[in-house]
Amino acid sequence: MTRFCLRRLALPLLAVVCALLPLRAEAQLSRVGNSKAVIPGTPLVRGTDSAYDPAKNVFLVVYAYGPVRGIFLDASGNALTPYFDISHKPGMFAHYPRVIYGNGKFLVAWHEDDGPVVDPRTGARGNTVHVRTVAYETSTFGPDTGVGFVGPSGTWWEAAPDIAYSEQTKVYLVTWQSLDNRVYGRRLDANGQPIGSAFEISSGNGRDPSVAWNPNTNEFGVTYSGWTAQNATVMFARVRATDGAVLSRTLVDTQANAYITDTAFSAASGNFVITYNFGLTRVTEIGPAGQVIAHRVTTSVGGYDGLSIAYNPLSTTLLLAGHYTFQVGGFELNSRGVAITAAQELTNGAAKKGSFYPQVASAADKARAWSVTFSLDLGAAAQQTIRTGPAVALPTAAPPPSGLGSSTGGTPPPTASCGTPPSGMVCSIHGGFVPPNHPDAVKSGGSGGSTGGGTTTPAPPPPPPPPPATSCGTPPAGLVCSIYGGWVPANHPDAVKSGGSTGGGTTTQPPSPPPPPPTTSCGTPPDGMVCSIYGGFVPANHPDAVKSGPGSLPACTGAQLTGRPASGWVRLPSGAWVPESHELAPQGVCRG
Repeated sequence: MTRFCLRRLALPLLAVVCALLPLRAEAQLSRVGNSKAVIPGTPLVRGTDSAYDPAKNVFLVVYAYGPVRGIFLDASGNALTPYFDISHKPGMFAHYPRVIYGNGKFLVAWHEDDGPVVDPRTGARGNTVHVRTVAYETSTFGPDTGVGFVGPSGTWWEAAPDIAYSEQTKVYLVTWQSLDNRVYGRRLDANGQPIGSAFEISSGNGRDPSVAWNPNTNEFGVTYSGWTAQNATVMFARVRATDGAVLSRTLVDTQANAYITDTAFSAASGNFVITYNFGLTRVTEIGPAGQVIAHRVTTSVGGYDGLSIAYNPLSTTLLLAGHYTFQVGGFELNSRGVAITAAQELTNGAAKKGSFYPQVASAADKARAWSVTFSLDLGAAAQQTIRTGPAVALPTAAPPPSGLGSSTGGTPPPTASCGTPPSGMVCSIHGGFVPPNHPDAVKSGGSGGSTGGGTTTPAPPPPPPPPPATSCGTPPAGLVCSIYGGWVPANHPDAVKSGGSTGGGTTTQPPSPPPPPPTTSCGTPPDGMVCSIYGGFVPANHPDAVKSGPGSLPACTGAQLTGRPASGWVRLPSGAWVPESHELAPQGVCRG
């Protein structure tokens, strides 16, 4: 190990295990321009992603939180179109998109809560993976197609689906995590339409899948985490592109915990380079037969829900990006996953809360550059182009098409006016009126009313609402009472489900609204129930279930209680126990 490498090991925010080669002093990452918000939130932004069209030299940036929206940028990150809807359905809520380029167009995938009812006690609906193609040159959209509802409860919307494309077979493989913690895949044709049925990749517990394509074998490599009774695991599976057969599953690593993964294929080495988080982040080189070649890097860059890697065929290097400071951080790797730069801040957005859920995409073989997308302060989708090597000019984008940016891809964005709100209310993005701190409160526009008159500044999430009211007076035509007071459309998540005045007052069960940050306690839930983010109790798989803190987990029973140190401790997937106050407690499976 060189002295240069030892100096890098001393960095407080990066602990790199150096192998094969020392860090190269000549390697250099630089920002092209400044980080900038490109799509506003509705009102929040969580998952983002981007992909590059090498024929037109454009990035498509996407995000979802309610609607799915996109915008086209040139290689330097400059907007070519206004942002536009890819999916925006009344009463539906979309989460965590991914996008890839193939067959002359982009394919976007996301979760959406339009599945069948999975809990008759609450009416909660399951999530389904949806896909849709978007073409820059012709400004056209393919059909919005549901491709993935499996198991008893549908998909797990907090773990993004992932996509890879086989240029030989002209098929996509989309992968996702189910709500009952298994990894599934489904092949799609070149237009994003399903081929055959969904199939299980994980053969047991699995979560957070990622996928890349190996052109040398025409196989997809799928990385996912999981667990056994003893520990958490990281697995790598090979899936044949021609028929979807799962050819092998390899145990890559065992840790006390394992979370998000990402997978890239390195054309220069002919191997996969994968990354995953277990409290720290690790980069591992995987051979074409699925064999582990070496663990290359261990670093504190990245988090359990913020980590990404992408290969650039022109530079033959990879960029790893993840949670770091208030900015997205990362470093460059050689073709085999060895670090060749030190960690640095990749973005420079004006973050006051942070830069979340970063994703990185290569500019293909057209530029030694990557696009890094992220959620800026959870309120806007932002982008930063990163370049390696000399500051040469980036490719010029093809002229933007007409049509995109005018909500061609879905229903128009929410209206900013609802008339004159009653005292204490403002306009809702769904129509009707809500309190100013409600997630659906319009942030600009509107008319009349008191205490804001339909205009609010970005506000903190709302407190738990009161129990549903049974009457709110006489709603206008087409509206019903809201559980917050005021009126909303009958299919709105806040619609009162019984009682009320004109306008129906009784609705079919809609999906859950965008949740505020979880409460941390609601007392002692009954068996089979956990705390709701709105107060009270709901089933553990309900969208409103608290995901961290006391009361967020079901009670341990039977053999799960083995080894419990004391009442109130939390059992982890590995079988270990930690107090409810421990930082790993939110990852537990039950509480003792």
